[in-house]
Amino acid sequence: MTKKFLILALVLGVLIGFVAQGFAQGESIQRGAFSRNATHITQQALEGVESSLSSCPMLCSADRMMNVDSSDLDATGSEAFAFYPYSPLEKVADLPEYSYPELGKMSKFMLEGPKDFILVNTSIVNAGAMSSVAWGDYDNDGDLDLLISGADQTKGFVLSTKVYRNDPSPVNAQERIFTDINAELPGLASSSVVWVDYDGDGYLDIFISGLATDKAPYDVYVSKIYRNEAHPTIPGGVKFVEINTTLLPVRDGSVAWGDYNYDGYPDVAISGLTVISSDGHPVYATKIYRNDPDPADPNQRIFTDIDAGLPGIAFSSMAWGDYDNDGDLDLLISGSTSTAYGTVSRIYRNDFNPEDPSEITFTDINAGLPGLADSSVAWADYNYDGYLDLLVSGVNFDGKSYNYISRIYRNDPVLDNPEQRIFTDIKAGLVGLSAGSVAWGDYNSDGYLDIVLTGLRPVNGQLSSVSKIYRSDPDPADEYGRVFTDADAGLINVESGSVAWGDYDSDGDEDLILTGIPLGVYEAGASVVKLYRNNFQLSAEPESDASAGEEEGFLENSEEEASEDVEQGIFEEAEEDISTSTEESTSSSVEAEQ
Repeated sequence: MTKKFLILALVLGVLIGFVAQGFAQGESIQRGAFSRNATHITQQALEGVESSLSSCPMLCSADRMMNVDSSDLDATGSEAFAFYPYSPLEKVADLPEYSYPELGKMSKFMLEGPKDFILVNTSIVNAGAMSSVAWGDYDNDGDLDLLISGADQTKGFVLSTKVYRNDPSPVNAQERIFTDINAELPGLASSSVVWVDYDGDGYLDIFISGLATDKAPYDVYVSKIYRNEAHPTIPGGVKFVEINTTLLPVRDGSVAWGDYNYDGYPDVAISGLTVISSDGHPVYATKIYRNDPDPADPNQRIFTDIDAGLPGIAFSSMAWGDYDNDGDLDLLISGSTSTAYGTVSRIYRNDFNPEDPSEITFTDINAGLPGLADSSVAWADYNYDGYLDLLVSGVNFDGKSYNYISRIYRNDPVLDNPEQRIFTDIKAGLVGLSAGSVAWGDYNSDGYLDIVLTGLRPVNGQLSSVSKIYRSDPDPADEYGRVFTDADAGLINVESGSVAWGDYDSDGDEDLILTGIPLGVYEAGASVVKLYRNNFQLSAEPESDASAGEEEGFLENSEEEASEDVEQGIFEEAEEDISTSTEESTSSSVEAEQ
């Protein structure tokens, strides 16, 4: 009997040594806490164990044991095994290698924790090329519906513009399905689409612009507004009816809605390529239209060109935002001009005269931003100082080379004149991109805005598509600063598309729709539309029975430790817990030997 206890003590001692050494390497085995990453045990932590357990070369997890074959080790002999307490271990032979600074190169044995974003199967049209998407609750039923336009290049060059109603699944009420309402909108590419309640009736209407033909010479452009009207006899009860306007028809441009004159109705800025001139060249244009009551019918609206005097741009992006907190909306524009290699990125201050609303001047503040083509821009107060900051991406030509840029500009006061503002590049380290889309959104619900961006970048002389999410984290060097960390979200890489955050399943977190052309991923001419459900979780419910965790060699983290470890995505045990566990196990071994 004593010999059996001695053997048991030796085995326990080896296992405790193995676990303790694994912790010493900065790894963790955690039960009762939800880690988003697999827990990796280094090969060094296994030294001495194989010889002791040579008759049983197996590693144990909470759920399952797995045979270990040395032929499966990575060529570097580094991380070769993974524990994950709630999922069976799996061998993944063909997945790409990922690099983590604290772990080094991962091996073929890899177990992924729950993904932050889960790809959702939908019946949404595959009109991802040269596309635009927008979320909005057009039927006021409390969930987000979808507006999308673009070209399906898997079928040649098929143009679509669709409205999808967000409905509960008849099979599972917790799931959602997207139903094409057959809105009869013209198919578009090189487009911009926006939900907007232009007439103030409480229902979202539709604005669309873009290329409206799939036939050469591709010279049919449109800018249209469709009013949301109730039709009880139509499935869904809504029909979108085109209204007559004189808006500038454009393609390869941008549209931004905002009530710049504060009369309670949204106005619209439009930019892009418009009609072909007599010399055969396209015209670059930028217009601001004031939303006015129709003199012939006070219940209708008309749009009046205010002759704002802005430079004509295309391959552009625009956004309204009150950057100086003076109570009126200013305008940011970015894009190509008609001059050779010409680009601009400018902020125009709204010099609104409240005594005479018709007297409005938009003044270039000379913000010093790089001119960008194929650009995307977005305002947001990322550092919560009460002032809107700026996210931009695009390509700049400096006369010698093309520079692909993605930057965050912090909105700072001028030291000797606090009423004036300057925009400071925070050197965020974002991947430089063009021909894509950017958007702010708090995907991990920590109260700080994160970033999604897509587009093209040069790699070894070739253009390659990229899709990334950057998480906003505290800056360890600045109490009030933020740094942006690649979240390694695993999105499909796309360009010439669009991205939009939206909680489509009403579970309280931001989901993501992404469209575009996956250059370098699929065959030429492909296009994709991908919906990702946000699966991010800070932590799971703690294990109620702590003693059960100790019996199986797993220790609970304190709430403070778990909070700190969320930033790393890996839960680590406290040294005190490891020491206590080792002492208890050593004591048990001594008692067994006696």
